[in-house]
Amino acid sequence: ALLASRKYWGLAAVAGIVSGLGFLASQKLVYVAGAVGLMAAGQLWRAREFRWRRELVRSLLCTAGFAAAFYGFHALAASQEINISSNAAAAGGISSNVVRDGLSAFDFYRNTIGYSQYAALAPTLGPHLILFGALIAATGLAGRGRKTDRKSLALAWALLALFLAVGLFHGAAFSYFWMTLGLFPALAFAVARSSIMELLPDAGSLRTAAIAGFWTLLAGPGVITMAELTADTQAVQRESFDFVHRNFESSDAGFHPESGLFCRGEGQPLGHYFSHKIYTHYGRPDWQADPEDLINQFRDTPIRFLVQSFRLNQFPVEIRRFWADNYQPYRASVFVAGRRFEGRAGQNQAFEIVAAGSYQWIPDAGGHEISIDGRRLASGQVTDLAAGNHEANFDRDVPGGILVLALADPPGPAPQVFYKDY
Repeated sequence: ALLASRKYWGLAAVAGIVSGLGFLASQKLVYVAGAVGLMAAGQLWRAREFRWRRELVRSLLCTAGFAAAFYGFHALAASQEINISSNAAAAGGISSNVVRDGLSAFDFYRNTIGYSQYAALAPTLGPHLILFGALIAATGLAGRGRKTDRKSLALAWALLALFLAVGLFHGAAFSYFWMTLGLFPALAFAVARSSIMELLPDAGSLRTAAIAGFWTLLAGPGVITMAELTADTQAVQRESFDFVHRNFESSDAGFHPESGLFCRGEGQPLGHYFSHKIYTHYGRPDWQADPEDLINQFRDTPIRFLVQSFRLNQFPVEIRRFWADNYQPYRASVFVAGRRFEGRAGQNQAFEIVAAGSYQWIPDAGGHEISIDGRRLASGQVTDLAAGNHEANFDRDVPGGILVLALADPPGPAPQVFYKDY
C-alpha cells in the first residue's frame, strides 16, 4: 500500500493503519517498518521521482493512519473496560522501562542461547544461500559493465545490510524470529530478481529445469516440516489443562511459569516467570531477590497446584525444595498441593500444609494406614486440614504414599513433560 501510494496517495493511510495494527500485535513491527521504509525510499531513488509535496502528504497520511489504529484501539479498550498493560502506555506504546528491560533481555539471551537456534535452521536455508551466491555473481557482472539494473542491486544489498543489523541487534534469536528476519532476504532477492534471472541459461528447457530445481529445494524443508506438524505434541498439555478445569474451581490459584493458565482469569495471580525474569530476580548479585518472598506468596495466595515446565528447575534451590515438599505429581504435568510420607512404625513427622482444604490419603500400595493429627486414615479416606503445621504418625511401617487435595479424578501417570522435548 505504501509503494502504491506514490500514485494513489490515500493508500498511505491504509499502510499506516495496517502498521498500527501490526504494532498492537507485536513491537517487532518496527523492524518490518524499517524494511518497508527502505523499500519506499529505494523506489523513489530508482524512479528519480522524489516530490517534496507528495512525499510529505504520504508521510502525514501514513502517520495519521498509524495513530488512528493505535489510539483507536486504546479508546475502544477503555470503552469496554479492558485493562491495558502499562507497558503499552498510550504515549507511544514503548516506555523507557520496556526499552531497558528489552535490552537487558537481549544481553541475557546473547549470553545463553546466542545464535544456536539460527544455526539449527541453517540446513533449511540452502535455497537462500543459492540466491545469495547469485546476487554476488550478478553484482560482480554489473561491476564489469554488464547492462543490468544496478540500482535494484544496490537496494537489495541495502536490505541485506538492514537484515544483518536487525539480526545482530535483536538478541532474542529464537527460531520464530525468522518469521520477521526472513522478510529482509526475501525482499532483497525479490528486488534483485531481474538481475538474478539474467544469470540463467537462455534455453527454455534448461531455464525451466533450473527454476523447478530451485523451487523443489525451497519447498522440500517446508513439506517435511508440515509432515512433522501432523504429530500430536500437545496431548500432555491438553490433558493437563482438562484435568485442571475438571478438578479445580476458577477461583483456585495455580502456577505455571509461562502463564499457560491465563484462560483462568485470576487463576494465576503470580504472573509469568520466563528465564530472563528468573535470572534477573535470582541469578544476579545486584538484583538479588529473596526466595522466601515467592515462597510466602505461595502460602498467602494460596497456590493449590503447579503445572510442570523446564523453567521450574531454573529457580533457586530453596524454592525448588519448597515445591518438592509441598506439591506432589498427580496427573500428566500437574502437581497438586500435598505431602509425601514414608516411615517406620512409631515414627512421627511434622509437616506443613500450604493450602487449606480436604486432603485424601493415597498410599503407593497395600492400603497402609496413617494418622494425621491423631486421626487414622485408611486408603482413600479424607480429612479437612487448615493451612499451617500438622503432624503425621506411623502406627506401622508405611513404604510410601501421598496426602493430597481430594479431587474427583484419581492419580495418573505423572509427572510428564509439558513441552515437546526436542
